[in-house]
Amino acid sequence: MIFRRIKPHIAKEDWFSVLVDFVIVVFGVFMGIQVSNWNQSIDDQREYELALERVIDEANTNIDSLHDISISAAKRIESVGLGLEALRSCEHTDKNLGLIEHGLASVSGTFTIHIQTDAINEITSSPTLLAQQSRLIRKAFSAAKFNLSILKTEADFAESLPFRDRPESNPLLDVSDPVKSDVDYYGLNASRARYSLRLTKPVDELCQDDRLLKSFYTWHRFQSRLPSDAANMSIEMRKIIVTAAQASG
Repeated sequence: MIFRRIKPHIAKEDWFSVLVDFVIVVFGVFMGIQVSNWNQSIDDQREYELALERVIDEANTNIDSLHDISISAAKRIESVGLGLEALRSCEHTDKNLGLIEHGLASVSGTFTIHIQTDAINEITSSPTLLAQQSRLIRKAFSAAKFNLSILKTEADFAESLPFRDRPESNPLLDVSDPVKSDVDYYGLNASRARYSLRLTKPVDELCQDDRLLKSFYTWHRFQSRLPSDAANMSIEMRKIIVTAAQASG
């Protein structure tokens, strides 16, 4: 098509017209490429804005979840601590017996921290999104992601370690009859028949066998880290929100 357009001019040796036609064609191709690039840039910018919104929404959701975990964990930590002190007293009273039984129900399970990370993973790994971030923004997002991964590893360790010293193997404990239990686990109903551990000896005999005492101690030592881990995670989430706001500003 281009050749047909300039052929008559070449035949007439009208080189000026040939040049004009050539410039028009090149300019048209150039403008077409530019328009395409502009459209792609607009699409990329919109994708980046949506990614920043997802990061903020995810961080706010995690902050709420971490708050709930902290409250639930703190109640159990207090319960186990009171049971531990009751065991250490070696005094058989109804109060101490109740505190130990209540604490025993807590050491039978552990808490961990679950957070959503899809949005922060996306914005720190997608080439398209990374290309639109300044060096400081990229650094801030990456630092927060790294800190969260360290804190999550610590929380997982705090969950797993108490299982190495389980109270179920203690001969001073027995298993109760099943009782229906309604449990809400991260919005999911986990209702089931539940068996509980129960004491078979008075407190002044229980304290003579240090295995139960150490089960309480191990649980309390490591699970008591969770509120601090959750608080530090919330700090990182707020940093992510500030960084995302700066990036979108």
